Amino acid sequence: PVIDWIVATDDRYLTQAPGCDKIAVYDIKNPNRSILDGGYAVSPAHLTATSDGTVIVGNFLYGPRAIHVLTNRARVDHLWRPVFLAGDLDWAAAILITRDDQTLILPYITGLGKQPISDVYTSVGGDEMNHPGKLPPPTNRIIGIRPAAMVDSLDAKTLYVAGADAKLYRVDLESFRVVMPPLDYQGTVGSTGLRVTRTYMSISPDGRFLIINGGSRPEMTVVDLTT
Repeated sequence: PVIDWIVATDDRYLTQAPGCDKIAVYDIKNPNRSILDGGYAVSPAHLTATSDGTVIVGNFLYGPRAIHVLTNRARVDHLWRPVFLAGDLDWAAAILITRDDQTLILPYITGLGKQPISDVYTSVGGDEMNHPGKLPPPTNRIIGIRPAAMVDSLDAKTLYVAGADAKLYRVDLESFRVVMPPLDYQGTVGSTGLRVTRTYMSISPDGRFLIINGGSRPEMTVVDLTT
Protein backbone atom coordinates (compact mmCIF):
# COMPACT_ATOMS: atom_id res chain seq x y z
CA PRO A 1 0.00 0.00 0.00
CA VAL A 2 1.18 3.51 -0.79
CA ILE A 3 0.57 4.50 2.82
CA ASP A 4 3.60 2.37 3.71
CA TRP A 5 5.92 4.11 1.21
CA ILE A 6 8.59 6.71 1.81
CA VAL A 7 9.46 8.58 -1.41
CA ALA A 8 12.73 10.47 -1.25
CA THR A 9 15.50 12.04 -3.26
CA ASP A 10 18.85 13.24 -2.02
CA ASP A 11 22.12 14.72 -3.20
CA ARG A 12 24.93 12.82 -1.47
CA TYR A 13 27.29 12.21 -4.33
CA LEU A 14 30.44 12.35 -2.23
CA THR A 15 29.27 9.70 0.23
CA GLN A 16 27.74 7.38 -2.38
CA ALA A 17 24.85 6.79 0.03
CA PRO A 18 22.05 4.41 -1.03
CA GLY A 19 19.20 6.37 -2.57
CA CYS A 20 21.30 9.40 -3.48
CA ASP A 21 21.04 11.34 -6.72
CA LYS A 22 17.83 9.62 -7.78
CA ILE A 23 14.22 9.07 -6.82
CA ALA A 24 14.01 6.18 -4.38
CA VAL A 25 11.00 4.48 -2.79
CA TYR A 26 11.32 2.75 0.57
CA ASP A 27 9.04 0.50 2.59
CA ILE A 28 8.48 2.31 5.89
CA LYS A 29 8.76 -1.04 7.70
CA ASN A 30 12.20 -1.69 6.20
CA PRO A 31 13.72 1.69 5.28
CA ASN A 32 17.32 0.50 4.97
CA ARG A 33 16.99 -0.54 1.34
CA SER A 34 14.96 0.97 -1.49
CA ILE A 35 12.28 -1.09 -3.24
CA LEU A 36 12.12 1.12 -6.36
CA ASP A 37 14.74 3.40 -7.92
CA GLY A 38 14.66 6.08 -10.58
CA GLY A 39 17.42 7.07 -12.96
CA TYR A 40 20.58 8.92 -11.92
CA ALA A 41 19.74 12.61 -11.46
CA VAL A 42 22.56 14.80 -10.20
CA SER A 43 21.64 17.50 -7.66
CA PRO A 44 17.90 16.83 -7.32
CA ALA A 45 15.72 19.57 -5.85
CA HIS A 46 11.99 18.99 -5.22
CA LEU A 47 9.63 16.01 -5.42
CA THR A 48 5.90 15.59 -6.03
CA ALA A 49 3.76 12.50 -6.61
CA THR A 50 0.27 11.31 -7.45
CA SER A 51 -1.86 10.02 -4.59
CA ASP A 52 -1.48 6.41 -5.74
CA GLY A 53 2.29 6.74 -6.12
CA THR A 54 2.34 5.69 -9.77
CA VAL A 55 3.85 8.97 -10.99
CA ILE A 56 6.72 10.58 -9.07
CA VAL A 57 8.29 13.75 -10.49
CA GLY A 58 11.45 15.57 -9.46
CA ASN A 59 13.46 18.51 -10.77
CA PHE A 60 17.06 19.72 -10.58
CA LEU A 61 18.88 22.19 -8.38
CA TYR A 62 21.04 23.13 -11.38
CA GLY A 63 22.33 21.48 -14.53
CA PRO A 64 19.68 19.98 -16.82
CA ARG A 65 16.60 22.09 -17.46
CA ALA A 66 14.50 18.98 -17.13
CA ILE A 67 12.35 16.84 -14.88
CA HIS A 68 13.11 13.27 -13.85
CA VAL A 69 10.22 10.87 -13.36
CA LEU A 70 9.65 7.39 -11.94
CA THR A 71 6.41 5.83 -13.19
CA ASN A 72 4.71 2.58 -14.15
CA ARG A 73 2.23 4.29 -16.47
CA ALA A 74 4.59 4.67 -19.44
CA ARG A 75 4.36 1.03 -20.56
CA VAL A 76 1.47 -1.33 -21.23
CA ASP A 77 3.20 -3.92 -19.05
CA HIS A 78 3.16 -1.44 -16.12
CA LEU A 79 6.83 -1.98 -15.38
CA TRP A 80 8.51 0.87 -13.50
CA ARG A 81 10.87 3.01 -15.55
CA PRO A 82 12.71 6.33 -15.29
CA VAL A 83 11.71 9.12 -17.67
CA PHE A 84 13.65 12.33 -18.34
CA LEU A 85 11.98 15.26 -20.14
CA ALA A 86 13.63 18.60 -20.97
CA GLY A 87 12.07 22.01 -21.56
CA ASP A 88 12.55 25.71 -20.78
CA LEU A 89 12.36 24.94 -17.06
CA ASP A 90 13.64 26.95 -14.11
CA TRP A 91 16.12 25.35 -11.72
CA ALA A 92 15.44 24.59 -8.05
CA ALA A 93 11.93 26.12 -7.80
CA ALA A 94 8.91 24.24 -6.46
CA ILE A 95 6.86 21.69 -8.42
CA LEU A 96 3.41 20.24 -7.70
CA ILE A 97 0.98 17.54 -8.80
CA THR A 98 -2.50 18.65 -7.74
CA ARG A 99 -4.33 16.43 -5.28
CA ASP A 100 -6.85 15.28 -7.91
CA ASP A 101 -3.88 13.77 -9.80
CA GLN A 102 -4.80 15.61 -13.00
CA THR A 103 -2.46 18.59 -13.26
CA LEU A 104 1.28 19.20 -13.05
CA ILE A 105 2.50 22.68 -12.11
CA LEU A 106 6.11 23.37 -13.13
CA PRO A 107 8.44 26.37 -12.81
CA TYR A 108 9.44 27.65 -16.24
CA ILE A 109 12.06 30.30 -16.91
CA THR A 110 9.30 32.82 -17.60
CA GLY A 111 7.02 31.79 -14.72
CA LEU A 112 4.51 29.11 -13.77
CA GLY A 113 3.28 26.49 -16.23
CA LYS A 114 0.24 24.21 -16.04
CA GLN A 115 -0.07 20.95 -17.98
CA PRO A 116 -1.77 17.56 -17.73
CA ILE A 117 0.07 14.99 -15.65
CA SER A 118 -0.24 12.61 -18.61
CA ASP A 119 2.47 14.65 -20.38
CA VAL A 120 5.12 12.88 -18.30
CA TYR A 121 4.16 9.33 -19.28
CA THR A 122 2.66 9.67 -22.78
CA SER A 123 5.54 11.72 -24.21
CA VAL A 124 8.59 10.09 -25.75
CA GLY A 125 10.93 10.46 -22.80
CA GLY A 126 14.58 9.61 -22.49
CA ASP A 127 15.70 7.14 -19.86
CA GLU A 128 18.93 8.96 -18.94
CA MET A 129 19.67 12.43 -17.59
CA ASN A 130 22.00 13.25 -20.49
CA HIS A 131 19.55 12.03 -23.13
CA PRO A 132 16.14 13.43 -22.15
CA GLY A 133 13.04 13.51 -24.28
CA LYS A 134 11.10 16.69 -24.99
CA LEU A 135 8.56 17.93 -22.46
CA PRO A 136 5.39 19.24 -24.17
CA PRO A 137 4.82 22.98 -23.60
CA PRO A 138 2.41 23.97 -20.85
CA THR A 139 -1.22 24.60 -21.75
CA ASN A 140 -1.26 27.77 -19.61
CA ARG A 141 1.37 30.08 -18.16
CA ILE A 142 1.55 32.83 -15.56
CA ILE A 143 4.45 35.10 -16.36
CA GLY A 144 6.69 36.44 -13.62
CA ILE A 145 5.98 34.15 -10.64
CA ARG A 146 8.85 32.00 -9.36
CA PRO A 147 7.47 29.46 -6.88
CA ALA A 148 9.33 28.79 -3.64
CA ALA A 149 6.54 26.48 -2.40
CA MET A 150 3.10 25.44 -3.66
CA VAL A 151 0.03 23.67 -2.34
CA ASP A 152 -3.51 23.32 -3.69
CA SER A 153 -6.85 23.55 -1.89
CA LEU A 154 -8.61 20.40 -0.72
CA ASP A 155 -10.96 20.52 -3.74
CA ALA A 156 -8.02 21.07 -6.13
CA LYS A 157 -9.62 24.25 -7.49
CA THR A 158 -7.20 26.81 -6.03
CA LEU A 159 -3.41 26.93 -6.11
CA TYR A 160 -1.48 28.78 -3.42
CA VAL A 161 2.01 29.88 -4.37
CA ALA A 162 4.61 31.19 -1.94
CA GLY A 163 6.74 33.17 -4.35
CA ALA A 164 10.47 33.72 -4.25
CA ASP A 165 9.54 37.43 -4.03
CA ALA A 166 8.05 36.79 -0.53
CA LYS A 167 4.50 37.21 -1.81
CA LEU A 168 1.68 34.67 -1.48
CA TYR A 169 -0.42 34.25 -4.63
CA ARG A 170 -3.87 32.70 -5.00
CA VAL A 171 -4.46 31.14 -8.44
CA ASP A 172 -7.66 29.73 -9.92
CA LEU A 173 -6.55 26.40 -11.33
CA GLU A 174 -9.17 26.17 -14.08
CA SER A 175 -8.44 29.56 -15.66
CA PHE A 176 -4.87 29.60 -14.30
CA ARG A 177 -5.06 33.23 -13.33
CA VAL A 178 -4.15 35.09 -10.15
CA VAL A 179 -7.51 35.92 -8.58
CA MET A 180 -6.57 38.21 -5.68
CA PRO A 181 -3.83 40.71 -4.90
CA PRO A 182 -0.85 38.87 -3.40
CA LEU A 183 -0.14 38.96 0.32
CA ASP A 184 3.29 39.64 1.79
CA TYR A 185 4.87 36.90 3.88
CA GLN A 186 8.18 36.88 5.71
CA GLY A 187 10.65 35.03 3.51
CA THR A 188 12.61 32.13 4.93
CA VAL A 189 15.97 33.68 3.97
CA GLY A 190 17.05 36.98 2.49
CA SER A 191 18.25 35.64 -0.85
CA THR A 192 15.52 34.91 -3.37
CA GLY A 193 17.81 32.30 -4.91
CA LEU A 194 18.08 30.35 -1.66
CA ARG A 195 14.43 30.92 -0.79
CA VAL A 196 13.24 28.49 -3.47
CA THR A 197 15.20 25.66 -1.82
CA ARG A 198 14.34 26.46 1.80
CA THR A 199 10.64 27.28 1.76
CA TYR A 200 7.92 24.75 2.59
CA MET A 201 4.17 25.23 2.80
CA SER A 202 1.28 23.01 3.81
CA ILE A 203 -2.47 23.33 4.24
CA SER A 204 -4.37 22.27 7.36
CA PRO A 205 -6.58 19.15 7.17
CA ASP A 206 -9.72 21.32 7.23
CA GLY A 207 -8.40 23.54 4.44
CA ARG A 208 -8.59 26.70 6.53
CA PHE A 209 -4.95 27.54 7.21
CA LEU A 210 -1.74 27.77 5.20
CA ILE A 211 1.49 27.28 7.13
CA ILE A 212 4.82 28.52 5.75
CA ASN A 213 8.06 27.62 7.51
CA GLY A 214 10.43 30.19 8.92
CA GLY A 215 13.70 28.89 7.53
CA SER A 216 16.44 30.02 9.89
CA ARG A 217 13.86 31.94 11.97
CA PRO A 218 11.93 30.27 14.85
CA GLU A 219 8.60 31.71 13.64
CA MET A 220 6.18 30.32 11.07
CA THR A 221 3.69 32.21 8.91
CA VAL A 222 0.06 31.13 9.33
CA VAL A 223 -2.57 32.42 6.91
CA ASP A 224 -6.29 32.11 7.68
CA LEU A 225 -7.91 31.51 4.29
CA THR A 226 -11.38 32.42 5.58
CA THR A 227 -10.45 36.07 6.23
